Amino acid sequence: MLKSNYLSILIIVLSINFVHAQTNNNNIFTYESKSLDGLNLMESVLYDNINYHFFSNQSVAYLVEFIITPPEKLKLNFNPTGKKEDVCLDYEKSAFYKFLDVDTSYVLKDLHFKKIDTSKTIIRGYKTSKYVSKDGSITVYSTKDLPWQVQPCVITQDLFNGGIVKLVNNNSKFALELSNYETQDNLTDDQKNKIDKIQNKQSENKVAIIPPMME
Repeated sequence: MLKSNYLSILIIVLSINFVHAQTNNNNIFTYESKSLDGLNLMESVLYDNINYHFFSNQSVAYLVEFIITPPEKLKLNFNPTGKKEDVCLDYEKSAFYKFLDVDTSYVLKDLHFKKIDTSKTIIRGYKTSKYVSKDGSITVYSTKDLPWQVQPCVITQDLFNGGIVKLVNNNSKFALELSNYETQDNLTDDQKNKIDKIQNKQSENKVAIIPPMME
């Protein structure tokens, strides 16, 4: 289960609904993984020590890198950093790519969430709205205090009205929680090149999939 869940976090499946306002933020943000009750020790160690660093704006979103930091008490001699895939999205084309040099993009199969109006949960200082998937497997906490482009993955055809502060997978027993967020005024050359590469990508072969976070 660990291998499947670990890879699924790296596959960021994004979609766009243009009823949302197109804000001009350049966003740099990090999510940290957290294990829930029910995982064994090694799974808990890994889930509790992965940080995912993202970039997004009104045009694209992509995973910059992930970092695994083992607890000192385990005395593990590794600190892997990197990316397995070019996980990124072109919002304007509603196209998600795992590899930019392969002519395959992905779209989402339709999923439905219900808003829980009674939620008053505050996470990381943000007032949130709570959404639960129809089958009860996924819980999402979003906030209007953050732009909609701030999210570790999008798991429905309609974007949540605000950034995602926390996402809980009740089946796989792990959660992703926002740990850092900042805006960026000027893009770096690397970011400009990455954005151009994503937006110039052409793909005629689209595959409909269930978002990995729902597995």
